[in-house]
Amino acid sequence: MPSKLFVHVEPENHFVGPTDFVELCRLPLQVGRPYLVQARGLVGLEGGVSMTLRVDVCGFFGQVISSRESSYINDHQQFLLTAAAELPAEGGAGSAGSEVPPGASANLLVRTTWIAHQPGHAVSIVDIVLTALEVDEIAIA
Repeated sequence: MPSKLFVHVEPENHFVGPTDFVELCRLPLQVGRPYLVQARGLVGLEGGVSMTLRVDVCGFFGQVISSRESSYINDHQQFLLTAAAELPAEGGAGSAGSEVPPGASANLLVRTTWIAHQPGHAVSIVDIVLTALEVDEIAIA
């Protein structure tokens, strides 16, 4: 069975101040398939700042199927997050007047914590590459 590779590239710089988890980018996926998802890029941090990056693999209705996160502090560095998930085959019509579901996706999110935030200061996330490889199956060892 041939595999599909889904890719989303964002070379521009994202600047973030103090925040709870916010979405940086999204990669649409197809339901009913297993995926290996990776997010990579560069973070630029100031002293006294803690950053947590998280990659979520979400089903058709936006529910998180798999999630991985990692924290970074006080330095410029590369990041690489990997998650695996089998997305359920879901769909169906919503009720009249209901919102359209977001659809299956892989999402990169960020949260920052500052010891003493100064107005105008921000951390950066740049050269983001979000990929999802459709695989035959996921075997947990």
